[in-house]
Amino acid sequence: MGMDVFGNNGNYFRANIWQWRAICYAMELSGYEVPASWTYNSCDGLSVQAECNKLSDRLYQFLISWDGEKFTYETETVRVDDHGCFVELGTPNSHSPYWVTREHLHEFIEFLRACGGFEIH
Repeated sequence: MGMDVFGNNGNYFRANIWQWRAICYAMELSGYEVPASWTYNSCDGLSVQAECNKLSDRLYQFLISWDGEKFTYETETVRVDDHGCFVELGTPNSHSPYWVTREHLHEFIEFLRACGGFEIH
């Protein structure tokens, strides 16, 4: 299961549900107020390129200030082990399943810069 993001000009971006939550968190950390409807397949999005450009600029600034290959959204409500299997809260050596790579976040930024607006499906 994933988040399919369709650009108004026909381009496409896809992230699985674990990556999408980390991308939304990166948007929040960049100062963008992410609508709740963006956290699920709502058909919501941005309708004009100018708004996409603002979001991509914020995310780009976040990306260049972030020092790491993987960006993780830490949560205490869902934990996995090193094999990706769900574990009970408080299990040693567990971590959040919500993460995205630097490269995938950069792909989303490039998508935003060329999409002409988008909808999340």
